[in-house]
Amino acid sequence: MGAVLAAEITRALQTGAYQRPALLVEPLGFVRRTAARRIGYAESLAFARVHEEVYRAHGHQLIAVPPGPVELRVALVEAHLGRLADLPADPCEGGPDPRYLT
Repeated sequence: MGAVLAAEITRALQTGAYQRPALLVEPLGFVRRTAARRIGYAESLAFARVHEEVYRAHGHQLIAVPPGPVELRVALVEAHLGRLADLPADPCEGGPDPRYLT
């Protein structure tokens, strides 16, 4: 890891720059291999577990986006984003005040 990236990670962790809620899009139950997607379904589940563990280890509140039709998943994401938009703004960051997100 480069020095600039390491410094940014340290700054973000120390200042709480990122909001705690994080959307976790759950696997659909299959994977279609493509030129860009070369892993199989079992490997994709392991990849998903690592992401979940890392987000939790850094204190994020995971919001599950369960498998289903894309329209329903989009509606769920939009509903969560709408709730965040309704929160009082953090004057330093321009997003919701972190006090309301924990």
